[in-house]
Amino acid sequence: YQRSSAWIWEHQALTRARFCAGDAAIGARFEAIREEVLRQDRSGREPELREEVVKGLKARDDENIRMDYEERVIDAAVRMAKIEYPPVTIDYEVERIMREQERQLSASSRSMEDYLKNIGKTEQQLRDDLRPVAVRNVEASLVLSRIAETEDVQVTDEDIDNGIRNMCKNVPGEQQEAFFNMLNTPDTRQSLATQLRTRKTIERLTEIAKTEDDKPKTPEEPAAEEAAVTAETTP
Repeated sequence: YQRSSAWIWEHQALTRARFCAGDAAIGARFEAIREEVLRQDRSGREPELREEVVKGLKARDDENIRMDYEERVIDAAVRMAKIEYPPVTIDYEVERIMREQERQLSASSRSMEDYLKNIGKTEQQLRDDLRPVAVRNVEASLVLSRIAETEDVQVTDEDIDNGIRNMCKNVPGEQQEAFFNMLNTPDTRQSLATQLRTRKTIERLTEIAKTEDDKPKTPEEPAAEEAAVTAETTP
């Protein structure tokens, strides 16, 4: 991927990348690839590289704008909705976030105890800090789930197949089919179906929001009719 497909900014990121933990052989291989990529002869390609950098920056700006707009639309939908759920649901979500943080720390050979020492907080203080995030996650998930039902958002087998193939796109051609078959499991398909349904729901919600934004407004007519959504969940 680094040799043939990576963006120039991904090569730039390699200047600060370092192997820090894990199998020594993998680390040595990483350093060899890193050096090879950074030492590529780029003489005479200045105009091309400049254009690529500009395109990359614009693509990232466009992506940030899209994500910011989607977040604001989701927040607006949550504010307009009537949401009911057991308080214990938030406790479950805080626990899920904590487990995910522990998993990420473990992957980098760090412990939760070390992390808490570094940030100067107790575990309970961290849980308290995560509570607003958990509330936002739960409420957004419930609202999006209800919108998906209302708008009859569907994910097809073809959507899932394309999603798996997209996960394999950077694998060398002769190995892509083997990787597809390895990833094409019931658990992977179920997880991907959930992700794709959420993505389609967010896209549908932003379509509705943009349609409302484009409508002419009058003092007597509100910008958008307020909707009430009651969502219930069982832990």
